[in-house]
Amino acid sequence: MRSKRILWLVLLLFVMTFTILPVSAAETSISVGIPVQVKSGDTPAVKGDVLFTLTPVEGAPAPAQSGLRLAAGNGSILPAVTLPKPDTYVYRLQAAPADPSRDYIVGLADFRVEITVFNGDTGMEAVIVASDWNKPADAQPKEPVTVVLKRKILPGQDKGADTAAKSSSMNPWLWLAAGSLLLAAVFWIGLKHDTTE
Repeated sequence: MRSKRILWLVLLLFVMTFTILPVSAAETSISVGIPVQVKSGDTPAVKGDVLFTLTPVEGAPAPAQSGLRLAAGNGSILPAVTLPKPDTYVYRLQAAPADPSRDYIVGLADFRVEITVFNGDTGMEAVIVASDWNKPADAQPKEPVTVVLKRKILPGQDKGADTAAKSSSMNPWLWLAAGSLLLAAVFWIGLKHDTTE
């Protein structure tokens, strides 16, 4: 009897040793990409680009690349940031026109981005909140971070070109009026000359 128990015990240990039990490995980090987009603030649409720069703040991990160039009318995701554990990570996201002599950004272009990492049901998850860099963070998630690009109107461009087109269309009438006045003056001088003789 005793040997039977030992045999069953050995058999049970053998089965337990070679049975593969599902083990869920805990995630030790999460990669997060911040979605961004550029809208055109003009009609017809602006064709310029915007440069996004992401800078870590308060010891947050650095992104794989700190910048992204994005054409107006498009959206993308900034290079991923690997975050090691549940916590709140702060970044400064700045947007600037690629050609500041021609384009400018309307409204907000300097953002405080807070990424809150937490343990979810299926592993680590993240929530992205973006707000004005100069104000306290909002409580609402903001995805994607959006900027609006507009075209600058320089002297001699757009409005100036319209004025030049109007003045050039008025030139024939101006020449006709000036020619008529000159012809009238010559005729009047000729009449006056005839009456004096």
